[in-house]
Amino acid sequence: MKTIKTKYFLYIDDSGTRFPDKTDDLVRKDGMDHFALGGVLVADKDIHDIIARHDDFCKKWDITYPLHSTEIRGKRRTFSWLEESAKTNEKFLGELQDFLLSLPVVGFASVVYRPGYNERYEELYGEKRWWMCKTSFSILLERVGKYLQKNEGEVE
Repeated sequence: MKTIKTKYFLYIDDSGTRFPDKTDDLVRKDGMDHFALGGVLVADKDIHDIIARHDDFCKKWDITYPLHSTEIRGKRRTFSWLEESAKTNEKFLGELQDFLLSLPVVGFASVVYRPGYNERYEELYGEKRWWMCKTSFSILLERVGKYLQKNEGEVE
C-alpha cells in the first residue's frame, strides 16, 4: 500500500547583500556582515488557516499593509505608530510574537558570514566564487530536503 505524502510549500526571504565582495562602505549598526536566506515550510492543509489567522491579527490592529520585520523593529514607515506609545509597542510586539509562534510552520535558515566565506573561498575560487545567495539557497534547500525526506513530504 502506497503512503500518501503531505504536500508542503516553502516561502523564503533574504537579508543582506548577496555579493561576496562589497561594493559599498555601508556598515550595519549591529556589525553583522552576512547574507541570510530563511523561510517557513507550510503544509498545504494549513495554508487557509494561516491566512485567516493573519487576516484576524491585521484586522485587530487595523493593519492594511505588509508586516515587514525591519519596519516593525525599527518603528519606521507604516509602523512609525509604534514609536508613539511604549505600552502600545509592547502590547503589539507581544501579540505579534504569540501570533507567529502559534502558526503551524517549520522555520529554516542559512546564514553566510561574509568574512569567513571570503577567507575560505577567495584564494581558491577568486572571481569564480558563487554569490552568497547561491550558497545560502543550496544550503537552505538541502536542509528542507532532509527534513522532508525524514517526514515523507513533498515541496513545491
